[in-house]
Parts: sequence; C-alpha cells; structure tokens
Amino acid sequence: MEHHGEDDGIFHVFSDRESLGPNGFAHVTVTFTPKSPGTFSLESYVFSTAGGNKVALSLQGKALGPTVRLSRQELDFGDVASGKMNSRILYIENESPQGVPFQIMSDPHGVFSFDRTRGVLPEHTVSHVTVTFRPVESSNYWKRVVCLFKVSCFV
Repeated sequence: MEHHGEDDGIFHVFSDRESLGPNGFAHVTVTFTPKSPGTFSLESYVFSTAGGNKVALSLQGKALGPTVRLSRQELDFGDVASGKMNSRILYIENESPQGVPFQIMSDPHGVFSFDRTRGVLPEHTVSHVTVTFRPVESSNYWKRVVCLFKVSCFV
C-alpha cells in the first residue's frame, strides 16, 4: 500500500493482509481522527497487486466542532435600587453529540454574579445559569462577560 499526501496522522489505514493471491480479498479499516474543528483532510492510498494492478482509495473528511447557543446576547436587569437584587436566567443549549465544557469569565466580587461559572453541558441538552445583579450604589452598570467553550472534534 502506497500513501500519497501528507501523513499527519489524521487517517489511519490498516489492512489485515500484506498481499493478495488470485481472487483474494482483504478487509481494510479506516479511522479518521481530526485534530481541530473546521479542518478538511484529504489523503490517497494506492493498493497494488503482484501482477501490477493498482486501485486508488481517496479519503476525505471534515472535522466538526460543537454547536452551542446562548438564549440571549444581553441581559437587561432594569432599575434596581441599591442594596436590592434582580436575577435573570441565561439558557445554554448544546446541540452537539458530545458534552462540551464551559467557563464564564467574570469577576466573582463584582455587582454581577453567576450561580455557576463552569461545568460541562451534556450532549443535546439545555442548561441554565442564573445571573444576579446587586448594585452597591446608584449608577449605570454595564459588564461584558466572556463564555468559553472547549472545542474538540467529532465526525
């Protein structure tokens, strides 16, 4: 078996036989293991017989990453008096066939707090995070928060 293309370990081809006799056959196992989502891989293999016949096998695959959606891009808590609080629910939906770890990057001592800032969203589920606003003085408050999702590949 000849390999054509860059051998980056994305495709693994295994045959249960080194050579074939007349009217023989072999089982070929192909494994696709992408390293990062959004990538496209293409490799070719050529199987040769002792008589000089050649058969080409072209392998291609695209790595997918998780699909995660937030229910809102912004939360408005309205007017809240100093020393009081108001809460909102942020839903996080994982549409992927695997669990996705997440982490919310926020100051734990600020006026905006989260009931949890990290976890794993199980596959094909909707989870939620409660966000609470506790102003310490009369003012306009605004905060940008980053939610990180660990990206891993699946086929």
